[in-house]
Amino acid sequence: MRKIILPSLLLFVLYTTFSSCNKDTQVTKTITDTVTVTPTPSILSLLTGKQWIFDTLYSNYTGPGTGTVQYARGASGNIQDLDNAVGFSWPDGTDLYIDNNGNYVPGTWSIDDIDSTNLIESSYGGTSRGKILKLDATHFNFFDSTHNLLNIQVYKP
Repeated sequence: MRKIILPSLLLFVLYTTFSSCNKDTQVTKTITDTVTVTPTPSILSLLTGKQWIFDTLYSNYTGPGTGTVQYARGASGNIQDLDNAVGFSWPDGTDLYIDNNGNYVPGTWSIDDIDSTNLIESSYGGTSRGKILKLDATHFNFFDSTHNLLNIQVYKP
C-alpha cells in the first residue's frame, strides 16, 4: 500500500505545484479614436456679430466682367471713398451702417428663402433686395439687384 500512496502523493504534489494559480497578469488596453466633427456655420453666425468693411464696390453690375468700380480698398482715384465705412448686423434682424463721414444709419435685414441666399436690407436709403454670393468667416459678397451693385466686403478683426 505504501508503494501506491507514495507515487500518488508525489503526483498530487507535482500536480498542485505546477497546475495551481498562475502568476501571469493579463493587461487590457483600450484604444480610443477621437473624431472631431466641425459643424457647418449657419448664415446667421457668419453674418452677424462682426464688422464688415468694403473691399470693392461695383455699380451697374449685371454679371461677371461687368460694372464700374466705384471703390477698391487701397486704390487711388476711387469714385466713392469708403475707407472708413463699416457695417454691423445683429441676430435680431437689425443692422447699423456707419458711413465714411461717421454718420450712423440704422436698418434691418432678413433672409427670405429656404436656401438662405436672398437678402432684404432696409434703411433710410430704402429697401434693397439681392443675393448673397459668398459668405464665410472673412468674406461677404452681396449682389444688390435693386440697385445693380456688387458689394464685396471683408471681415475687420
